[in-house]
Amino acid sequence: LQVGDKLLSFNIAEIDFNSPDYQQYTWQSETLTTGDNFVETTIASIEESQESDIVCFNGNNDIRITFTQPIFVKSNGIYKVKEAYYVEVGDSLIIVNSDGTKTEVPVTQIDYFTDQVVTVYQLNCEPYDWFFVNGMLVHNK
Repeated sequence: LQVGDKLLSFNIAEIDFNSPDYQQYTWQSETLTTGDNFVETTIASIEESQESDIVCFNGNNDIRITFTQPIFVKSNGIYKVKEAYYVEVGDSLIIVNSDGTKTEVPVTQIDYFTDQVVTVYQLNCEPYDWFFVNGMLVHNK
C-alpha cells in the first residue's frame, strides 16, 4: 500500500464525521447501517512503527492488531469504537462481507502477544476514517 491508494469503505448513516461533536471513542449507536453502499477512501498518509503489543481474536493469528487500533464492535447491544485492547469476550466484531451484509462475530477468545517486535502500519484515510482489514471494520487512529 502507498499514499494515494484507494481502500474500500462505506458511508455509515449513523456517523456524521463532519460534525464537530463526532468523537470516535464516544460515538455509539443502537444501529449500524451497512448495505451495498460501498465507497472509496484514499490513503492520505502511512506511518510505520515497531510494536510489541499485539492482539488476535478467536484464534485467528492471521489478523494481528495493535492494542491501540480502534475497531468497531457491538458491546452490550450498542455499536461503538474501542481500542483492540479493550475488546472483551462477549463483544462482537463487525465483519462486512463483499455483498455489503454485516456479520457480527462474537469474541470467544482473545490472545495477547507481547514477546516480539513487529512492524505495523498506521493508515490515515480521507474522506472516510474507517476501512476494512480482512473484512473487519476498523477506524483510523
